[in-house]
This record gives sequence, C-alpha cells and structure tokens, in this order.
Amino acid sequence: MYKAFIKIFTLLFVLLIAISNILPAQQGNGKGKGNDKREMTTDIPQVVMSAFQKDYATATNVSWFKPRKEGKRGTVYIVKCMMNQQKTHVRYSADATILNRSVKLKPNEFPENIQKAVKTQAPNAQIKGGMRIERMGKNDIVYRIVTIQDNKKSHLTLDANGNSIKDKNKIKEIEVEEKEVGEE
Repeated sequence: MYKAFIKIFTLLFVLLIAISNILPAQQGNGKGKGNDKREMTTDIPQVVMSAFQKDYATATNVSWFKPRKEGKRGTVYIVKCMMNQQKTHVRYSADATILNRSVKLKPNEFPENIQKAVKTQAPNAQIKGGMRIERMGKNDIVYRIVTIQDNKKSHLTLDANGNSIKDKNKIKEIEVEEKEVGEE
C-alpha cells in the first residue's frame, strides 16, 4: 500500500512539474496573453543599450522586448522600466533613435487641462488611468485616457491641449504603438 502511494505521489509530482514548465511558454508575456505581439529579448544592440543607459540611468525594473513582427520602421526595441515611480515604456529604433516614450498615469496625474477636457467630453465618466505618449518623430504629445461610465470602459485620445483627436489613422497608429508596448 505504501509503495503504491509513493508511486502515485511521484507521478503526480512529475506531472505537476511538467505542466508548470509548459504553461509559461503558452502565456506569452507572463500575463496570460497567448497572442502577445511582443517577445522578451536580451539581444539588444550596444548602441541602443548605451543610449538607454545614458538617458535613463536611474531606471529600475528594466525589461527589453521586441515586436514579433517588424513594422514599417524596421526592428524596434521596447524597454519597460520604472522611472520616477511611474511605469515607462520607450521604443527605440535599431540605430538608438527614440521613437516614442509612454508613461502610465493614474487618474490624478493627468494635467489639469486634460482632466477638464475629459469632464467636458464625458461629463459623467470617471478617469481610471491612461498614458502620456510622447511621439518624437511626430513631435507631439498624446494622452490616451481610460474612462468608466455605467460600468462601461472607453478610451479618449486627446492632444496636449485637450482637443479630441478625430483622425482615425492617427488613432490607429497610436493603438498599434500601444499594443507593441503591451498597454491596451
């Protein structure tokens, strides 16, 4: 009886180990998203690594990613880190040019003019959070705000002056960049 119990216990233990090794590979980014559009990497060109270390010397919790598919800008390297106690993502081209920088914001961290614009455009909505996206190549700042109203989540996309961005192509471009950095 005792030997049968040991065999069953050993079999269950081996099975548990096997399953625990398979699941992380299927989860993509560790958040359970098997269809993640990026993959973790350590293969970062020295020029990109040096630029990041120079610009973000005090960054902590640093992780590097690459989109699974090359975009129209070629290979892009995404670094996820903490800067000034805020989640920050920086997208670099292969030549170390910063393409954009996004900073995750809590509801009270949006500039006053952005908060007022949200209240004007969605008076009954509550800001849940969002991002400030600095698009270096476009030389602009965009705010992507997540709101909740009547248990329904929606997004507002505003320029730095608080004006709603209506251009569907620009919104699509911003959404693609968000997906690359994993902030949908």
